[in-house]
Amino acid sequence: MRLFKENKILRFLGSVKLALTLFWLVIIACFIGALLREEWRGYVFDSGWFFALLAVFGLNILICVISRISFVAQKIGSNLVHLSILLILYGAMLSYFFSIRGVMEIAEGQSQDRIMVGCKIHKLGFKVYLENFSIDWYANSPDKYEIKTRVESSNSVFSYKLDKVQEQKVGKTGYSFAVKDYFPDFSLDENMKAYNKSGHPNNPAVLLQISLSSKAVEERWVFANHPGMGMARDENIQFRFNYQPQVKEYRSQVKVIDANNGPGKNAVIKVNSPLSYKGYSFYQVDYDHEDLKFTVLEAVNDPGVGFVFVGFLILNAGLIVIFYPKLKSASGRKK
Repeated sequence: MRLFKENKILRFLGSVKLALTLFWLVIIACFIGALLREEWRGYVFDSGWFFALLAVFGLNILICVISRISFVAQKIGSNLVHLSILLILYGAMLSYFFSIRGVMEIAEGQSQDRIMVGCKIHKLGFKVYLENFSIDWYANSPDKYEIKTRVESSNSVFSYKLDKVQEQKVGKTGYSFAVKDYFPDFSLDENMKAYNKSGHPNNPAVLLQISLSSKAVEERWVFANHPGMGMARDENIQFRFNYQPQVKEYRSQVKVIDANNGPGKNAVIKVNSPLSYKGYSFYQVDYDHEDLKFTVLEAVNDPGVGFVFVGFLILNAGLIVIFYPKLKSASGRKK
């Protein structure tokens, strides 16, 4: 410890004043970076000066710990806090320089052994095989959605919530309409008869009974994905079905195939339930909205996460050791 007291450079690098100055500079830099637009944040968090600032801050804390380390009971909490900050900074540095984050796209019945990291390909050393991809939707009832109607003769536009029970009048135009049927996945059979192909909203369509002056004019299918396919008899009135189904959950049932590690590992990947294998975590992030048998996974290998996690645990332990005796004594004085 004598070396730190006699050497001016080490004494300056380990000083509390420098620690406080660096601490506030880091906070200010993080605050400014958080206020910037996402595409501009790299000018702060990915810049050389920011990492130099963190490196000097880490060096300052390291020298503080070494020069002031003490194993007396009163100093244990302070030592733990300093150690935790070092671990968090070390973990953050590992994450920045050595973490791998890429995207993997797989179709049902196919496997993939590489991910796209930016514009580069990164090989995993094992394969991920997609056995099945499935989606759960919230209730597909059309009455929760909007339909717009336009009457050309009066140049008027109206919006309604679909009602499967009551007939709805279109302003004072004399028109009215009622919902007769709804197919979330409209299709035609070989006899050109409409039927519902599945419960998934791949091709939502609603069948309307259109009336004019209380007299039925026509029945018309109105498609959410294809507004102009209604085959209207009465061109004076047009409808648009604004149907936007909401995904409740989507999942990928996968199998890891590793030639060097025996039998494969089976797993179901959900949004908040990743697959972990050989340091990689696979997250469900998206799917092909046109081809619902095509999943998009994000693969992450981050060697710094463990250090950051342990660092925060030690930080909490250190704060408890520091403040618990004080709170206990303050509570005893009140009594």
